[in-house]
Amino acid sequence: MEFNREREMNESKMKFFTNVSHDLKTPLSLIISPVERLISEKSHSKKDDLKLIHRNAIILMDEINQLLDFRKMNQNKISFNLSFTNFAVFLRALCPSYTDMSSISNGLTLETCI
Repeated sequence: MEFNREREMNESKMKFFTNVSHDLKTPLSLIISPVERLISEKSHSKKDDLKLIHRNAIILMDEINQLLDFRKMNQNKISFNLSFTNFAVFLRALCPSYTDMSSISNGLTLETCI
């Protein structure tokens, strides 16, 4: 009896996260498409800002996809594969997203030596 209740609670949680993930994907897709279009315009003066917006929107979309994949793994519909990566390359790609934010929020400069 207790096992069934716990399983039902877990299933309810998974449904909730799946619904939230789907609810986030639609507006995020609606942000990504026009940003990609603006980035492709050669005369745009805010291209670096648009690239930053685009990169972070893609990161958010990847996170949402991971939530959806987690549900599939929980239902044994997808397998989990570990992979190795170059952590320095990962950090080099990640840090520029926080550089602008650090200067805007508190006047500090984020410098990296990777």
